[in-house]
Amino acid sequence: MRVIVQIRIEGAESRPVTVPLHTIDHPCDLLQDVGLGLGDAKSNLGKLQQTLVRQQLERYLADRRGCAHCGRPRAIKGYHPLRFRTANGDIALRSPRWHRCRCEQCREATFCPRATS
Repeated sequence: MRVIVQIRIEGAESRPVTVPLHTIDHPCDLLQDVGLGLGDAKSNLGKLQQTLVRQQLERYLADRRGCAHCGRPRAIKGYHPLRFRTANGDIALRSPRWHRCRCEQCREATFCPRATS
């Protein structure tokens, strides 16, 4: 039996996204084979965690990209790798570095939005 596990992510201000997480090829020849094995359960939970963290970070950054003073989107200077530690393992992410807006009064020309929370 082949089962495709998917999640649907819905945001208040965005269109729903359906993301395939895992395909399980699981024969059910014996009664003890019914249900998920521990390996499949861990794999699904880990992939769910990765998808959720990536979607949440994307939304978090999108909400903060505009300048707090004038609303213009800040330019991206570049990215650096980021490891986000979770109970289901580390997740590799890209963390942006943004240029400050001209209207902001600050000595630093760039900043990392994660560090301003």
